[in-house]
Amino acid sequence: MARVFSLVEPRFEIPSIGHLELEWAGAAHEALARQIGFQDQFRCLYRHVLLGLQSVPEENPTWQPRSLDLSARAGAVKTYVLLAVSIAEGALAALGEERHLGRRPGELYQKTFGQLLEVWKDGDNPRDEVAEIWEDLLTLRRYRNVVHLNRAAEDNITWQQILENEAPILDSADRVVDHLRNLSHIFRDAP
Repeated sequence: MARVFSLVEPRFEIPSIGHLELEWAGAAHEALARQIGFQDQFRCLYRHVLLGLQSVPEENPTWQPRSLDLSARAGAVKTYVLLAVSIAEGALAALGEERHLGRRPGELYQKTFGQLLEVWKDGDNPRDEVAEIWEDLLTLRRYRNVVHLNRAAEDNITWQQILENEAPILDSADRVVDHLRNLSHIFRDAP
């Protein structure tokens, strides 16, 4: 059955790439700051769409619109996690390079998100710079890993579980991005 989609709030101001690029340029080199800025720009738009997408059956256009739900919504939440993890991966690599956490220059840019989390540990504990968002980073890692469908099946993570945890997942993603942006901002206190 076809549905007609709309947004609860069709107006949205997309943050400028120039502004976002500056927010990430304190730690990341210019090309990476621009890529992170583009991803962050899309994340902002995508959050607006995720939270505001609604629809009615095509044959009943006067019905009260319903929010995106069920497995389609769970897939949208997983995509939001992927966007946030992509940003976090770039920022953690750049910030780690700045702090010389790798064994050789440029090494951290080749690491996966999970590997970067290991780099950001001091023994068994997270480094001070990320301690505040450590649980959020682990939440993102858990839900990011369900992009591997065999992993989702092994861990028995269902779309219903994703929806039951939607608010905490989205909050974790936003806290991670906000915190890393603050650490990376061009007008920050350098380490």
